[in-house]
Formats: sequence, C-alpha cells, structure tokens
Amino acid sequence: MTALVAVQVVQRLRVADDGLYLYRGILHPDVDDLAFIGCGVDTLNSLQTAGLQARWLASLLQGSLHLPSRAVQHADLTAQQVWRRSFFPAAHNRAARYAQYTVDYHAQLTRDMSCSSGQQLK
Repeated sequence: MTALVAVQVVQRLRVADDGLYLYRGILHPDVDDLAFIGCGVDTLNSLQTAGLQARWLASLLQGSLHLPSRAVQHADLTAQQVWRRSFFPAAHNRAARYAQYTVDYHAQLTRDMSCSSGQQLK
C-alpha cells in the first residue's frame, strides 16, 4: 500500500501533539501544492466551512488572492498556537477547534476574498 502523503511532506508539516496548525486552516507555509479543505478545522457547519475554504483556495489559485510571506504565515501559526494553548484544554485536535469561532472564521475567509486583486493578506 502506498502512502497518501510522502514521508518528506509529513515531516515538513510538523504536526504538533495538539494537531496540525495551518494558515487559515487550509495551507501550511512550508508545503507547496497541498491544501486541506473540509478537514483541517472543526466548525459548527462543516459543509459551509468546506465551501468557503474551497472558494478561498480557488481565489488564491486564480490570482485574486495573494498570500503573505512565509514568515508572516509562520507568525500567524505561532500566534494561533499560543492562543489555543492558553484557551483550550490539551487535546490531540486542539489546532482544529474552531467551533465556538465558526462565525469569526467564516468572516476571516470572506474578508480575505474581499481584498482587491494584488492585495496581500495580513
């Protein structure tokens, strides 16, 4: 049986004990050409979340959405880790817990897609 994701890719994802921290719950700054749609976050409305994530990714691939530098994305992941580890109890899926903040997460993705073409995300 072959692996779904190469070992080298899994190593670059650097999955923490409390889950996989992703930029916007979709991308990892150190792994190109791999996105997580509908599986990297746990929200109150999985179908709506997956739809918004797919639209966000499509905007990125079409060029109407531009990512910030890898350094900025890493800073965002670090901030997520610090906040989540101070707020949520320890758990294997702490990185994916968005349920209480579903509306805020959806608003963040929507705001990102509202940026004018050529504008970088913050």
